[in-house]
Amino acid sequence: MSKTADDPSGAAPGRSHVTLVQITDCHLCRDPSGTLLGVPTLETLLRVLQEVGDCHPEADVLVASGDIADDGDTASYGHFLDLVEELSIPTLVMPGNHDDRDAMRRRLASTPLSINGCTTVGGWLITALDTLVPGVHHGQLGESELRRLRDTLDAHSDQPTLIFLHHPPMPIGCPWLDRMGLRQSERLFEIIDGRKQVRGLVTGHVHQEFDAYRGHVRLLSTPATCVQYKHGTPQPVLDPVAPGYRVFTLRPNGEFATRVRRVARAWFPATSDIAGSNPNVAPRIPDDGEGIGW
Repeated sequence: MSKTADDPSGAAPGRSHVTLVQITDCHLCRDPSGTLLGVPTLETLLRVLQEVGDCHPEADVLVASGDIADDGDTASYGHFLDLVEELSIPTLVMPGNHDDRDAMRRRLASTPLSINGCTTVGGWLITALDTLVPGVHHGQLGESELRRLRDTLDAHSDQPTLIFLHHPPMPIGCPWLDRMGLRQSERLFEIIDGRKQVRGLVTGHVHQEFDAYRGHVRLLSTPATCVQYKHGTPQPVLDPVAPGYRVFTLRPNGEFATRVRRVARAWFPATSDIAGSNPNVAPRIPDDGEGIGW
């Protein structure tokens, strides 16, 4: 494919729908052999992207919703770029709490990638928001991002829209993660409430699947490409399920279908190999929720 992330062209010729793939929380390290809780994050991302290429060669857009790097290092973004370029899919990227804005811009601001941008494809508007607050694990939308979102929605009021951001603006029912979600989320909902064009808010950050509705807007989170966490736990508990990604089918009538896909479980490290003597429980976090973040 030769389209860029800012190309307003439609879906691939001969198809009546758009295919969008979301990946999130890659947690890549400067060292290619780097790990997160024993999981080799570059290897897991490679496996995920290989499946994306094999199973969805028709994909029109790839969205990477934050925590591309675990260490914010320029080299980590280089590893990401090397893998994504192999797919040749227009890609929207946004930062997560582990990312470094400047390093990301230096390494990823080139075709086929667009940072914190938007694209129109097949009559749909896809937009990415920056929720990074340097030095903490929760997120927040600054005045410029809120204004940009409002202006973008005003300019595309006749197009069904998906909004991607790293931090969930809603509780997902996992207390330790809910403390690290999007702060002042009511300001986001003030913008989208009443705008029937907004079909979904889609996030990363929580390393697990979530699916609910707020009025007409579908609220979704997507598994990480590396470590997964169990739902509903007061403290971090590892989930032995394999890494995954989310696929969207966007239809011209403004409806969409989505599902999570996971890579083959057989090669993924067993839970007993991940976290040492107490494999199911990750380090305890302080009550303020700012001790660690994923």
